[in-house]
Amino acid sequence: MLSAARAARDGQELRACAAAVEETLRSGRFLFTPESLRFLEQGVRIGKAAVLIGNVMSLALRPGLYLRAPSLACMSGLPEDLQFEFCEPVKLLYKDEVRVVGRELGLPENMVERQPFPGPGLGVRCLGVITRDRLEALREADAIVREEIDKAGLTIWQYFAVVPDFRATGVREGKRAYDWPCIIRCISTVDVMTAEVPELDWALLKRITARVTAEVPGICRVCYDLTPKPVGTVEWK
Repeated sequence: MLSAARAARDGQELRACAAAVEETLRSGRFLFTPESLRFLEQGVRIGKAAVLIGNVMSLALRPGLYLRAPSLACMSGLPEDLQFEFCEPVKLLYKDEVRVVGRELGLPENMVERQPFPGPGLGVRCLGVITRDRLEALREADAIVREEIDKAGLTIWQYFAVVPDFRATGVREGKRAYDWPCIIRCISTVDVMTAEVPELDWALLKRITARVTAEVPGICRVCYDLTPKPVGTVEWK
């Protein structure tokens, strides 16, 4: 656990590894490796851990809906000599059914209803080669998107920001800028099998755009993703 915490804190291994991985699916799987491997090794050495519990759900197992979503037993990067049993208790449940189970177990409503977060981490929304400065820009932009939508009192199933690794031309203080775009992603759904994009108020979108471009260094453009599922997935990666 301590090694995992240190790796997460300084991010050095993650940056070094991710910089060499540009293909989307490979980088998505690779993000499991530095922290997960250390966690498992420490568990064997310190706690004699015997069972590894995963959170893969039924949606990830439907062909064509989540490409190559791995169960723990076949996760890329796990060494063969680690002796674990794999337990995936919600493997046959959809996301809305998992929330029903959470309520039956008496979990707090804010925990049951919290938005999904991608298993590989924030790097899934930092498209392309992951860098510290773009991750920081993503965190700041995402915080603004969440704050403004929450203040508007909207009931939206999931909403977040995405920052890709290509740049767009802009203008700042009369000078040419060449910065990243920020993409706002919002979806309304029940079971995540299909999803629609809510029609946000124009004033809200303009307010988010004004704040992101003014407050987040490195971002000069804001876009709203109108793609439903299908054909687009919820996450970009």
